[in-house]
Amino acid sequence: MNTTNRSGYEAFVLDDATRARLAKLFVPSYPEWVGHHVTNRFGVLREDNRSFGSVHNFEVVGYAHKDGIEALVVSRNGSTKRPDGKVYHLTWSLDRSKGWKPVDSNRIIAEGYTSVPSCAFTATFEYLN
Repeated sequence: MNTTNRSGYEAFVLDDATRARLAKLFVPSYPEWVGHHVTNRFGVLREDNRSFGSVHNFEVVGYAHKDGIEALVVSRNGSTKRPDGKVYHLTWSLDRSKGWKPVDSNRIIAEGYTSVPSCAFTATFEYLN
């Protein structure tokens, strides 16, 4: 059952301590540090039967960047593939003065990324709009 008429997205949200720990390992390169969440499903209505509030395990497994944007590729349950076929990731940092937006992480990851030694973290499943 849907509880809202507006479309939003499901995401795994990092707490401040997790963001800070990852930032020590992957120092943000650009002026705007994002690193807020890993999208699960975008453009969906909230479904009451979802397990919002539950904590999930992830691993950083890759790094993608272009001049002005960077993203960390992550895996969940051993897979980097989201339900929509895109890649689980954290938009890590960006430079909006160069025209980058967080959604552009999808494009740069699709162009390829470098594997990195895995780094585990947890995030909480939430509905955002």
